[in-house]
Order: sequence, then structure tokens, then C-alpha cells
Amino acid sequence: MDQLQIDQKRTATIDFEQNNQQIRAYICKLEKTKMVLDFNVFLYKIG
Repeated sequence: MDQLQIDQKRTATIDFEQNNQQIRAYICKLEKTKMVLDFNVFLYKIG
């Protein structure tokens, strides 16, 4: 395997990791938003 292929693989791996982190952060944000919404609905129902 030549140096160019090695570099391309490394770059692809780094891109993949960064995408994974962004997706995880986004899912975390969605879950927090959902928890807040669920809590507000809960308060509204008992209110």
C-alpha cells in the first residue's frame, strides 16, 4: 500500500469519527429536548 492510500484511509477514519461525534451530540440534544417536552406535558396534565 502506498503512502497516498494510507493517508486517504486515515482521513476517512478521522471524518467518520467526527461525524459519529456530531451525530451522538445531536441525539443527546434531541433526548434532552424530548425530556423537557415530556416534563412540560406532565406538568400541564397535572396543572
